[in-house]
Amino acid sequence: MTNEPTEHYLSDEAYDRLITELLRVDQLPVDRASWIKINLGEIANVWPESVRPDEAEAA
Repeated sequence: MTNEPTEHYLSDEAYDRLITELLRVDQLPVDRASWIKINLGEIANVWPESVRPDEAEAA
């Protein structure tokens, strides 16, 4: 495994939606850090290595 960041490309629509959601600050359903993490995962499909399923579990 490398520590080099991987580039991720989103459709323009998904990218715009991600930016819109990340900038939303009124009435967040969770704390701001959690909101950013949720949207990175759900919209951009960007996840930390720590939540990657084991290959055996994924099969």
